[in-house]
Amino acid sequence: MVTIALFASTVILGILLFTAAMLAGLKNAINNESAHIQEVMQLIGTVLIAGTGLAGLLIGVRFVHHKPIRCLFTDGRPFRLGFVVQSAALWTLLWLAGTILFPNGRELLVRRAGEIPLAWWPVLAMAMFCAMAVGRTAEEIVFRGYLLTRLAAWVKRPWLAVCISTLVFALVHHGNAAAYTAIALFGVAFGAACIRAGTLAPMIGLHTAHDTLESLWHPKETNAGATWLDVVFVGVALSIWFGWLLWVTRTRSPDTLERQDSGLRHEQNTPPNKSLQATRDDALSSAIAENVTSPACLSSGR
Repeated sequence: MVTIALFASTVILGILLFTAAMLAGLKNAINNESAHIQEVMQLIGTVLIAGTGLAGLLIGVRFVHHKPIRCLFTDGRPFRLGFVVQSAALWTLLWLAGTILFPNGRELLVRRAGEIPLAWWPVLAMAMFCAMAVGRTAEEIVFRGYLLTRLAAWVKRPWLAVCISTLVFALVHHGNAAAYTAIALFGVAFGAACIRAGTLAPMIGLHTAHDTLESLWHPKETNAGATWLDVVFVGVALSIWFGWLLWVTRTRSPDTLERQDSGLRHEQNTPPNKSLQATRDDALSSAIAENVTSPACLSSGR
């Protein structure tokens, strides 16, 4: 609870700092500027708020739980930047394909492209990407790196932990019934992917890419305007993305499997004759169990 309180208080601190900057004259200074300049300033606020919140969470993990920061990002398997890029690239292709196939999707893309001067597109895209990378990394750390791990250690059932964390994930968002359904699909897919991959890399890539694209091309749309066609797209796209994830994580090195098996036996005091079976299903079961019981992660704390 101390760590959650630290996270909440630093988020509030970020909001207060940005509000103070706006009241001090920043708001008046940008009121007469073009819309895209105002968007950049709002993104700076996003980075400030998400960054302070992330700092609070990391401080809690390091100095309250006395755990290494890396346990928020991985259960011991490598956190690879290439995994982030691949996930983001795949989702970008799926998002573009879905948007173009949507009714009037191509026309909306062309219209949005004409609303911003060409010279400003790189600036806005980079600012949007940086803001979303910080914000969505913080979000994944909170819901998958911290909350899911804590819940899994508490309830001892990883899939129940996925369902609970998905419910919390949906409740902190807002929108209509279609939006909540789509958010729940994201939550379940992200939780399952976290257990399968043992790292936040693929979720950070997808989440950052999705929100960057949505904010760039549909800045005025909200979750309240979500449709059931959006839900169908999310379901199909997530199925393809998760299939890709299963494919790229289909093999595990013998060292990794042996480490997982020995760690599981140590935590659960299982007999040594129930040893490593180098099959994909057993590899996944070991990964799930290690994600719950790994001594490197947040199995205890405040």
